[in-house]
Amino acid sequence: MDLNFMLKNEAIKIKQILEQAGFDVDIASISGEILKSESMSIKPDIMLSEVNINNYSGFIVPCMAPNDTVTTLQERNFIKAVVQEGKPLAAQTSAVYLLAE
Repeated sequence: MDLNFMLKNEAIKIKQILEQAGFDVDIASISGEILKSESMSIKPDIMLSEVNINNYSGFIVPCMAPNDTVTTLQERNFIKAVVQEGKPLAAQTSAVYLLAE
């Protein structure tokens, strides 16, 4: 997959648009490790396991090319918990499949 494209046009773009609209934005990942391509990088603010759903107004899941071999039980359980709490949740492109589950 083209990580550079996904960082630039998905994760970073969503963050920039939300911040321009006045929202504080945190990026979470399972590992907390820097996502780096040949021309850019993004450091997650928090690990997914540390996210307190009640501290956030809503959630957006960028595409980032998920599939059954990439998504984890932790990601699926997190999304289920967000839905159970009634928090707004949006997904982009292939990440919609996570919501469908």
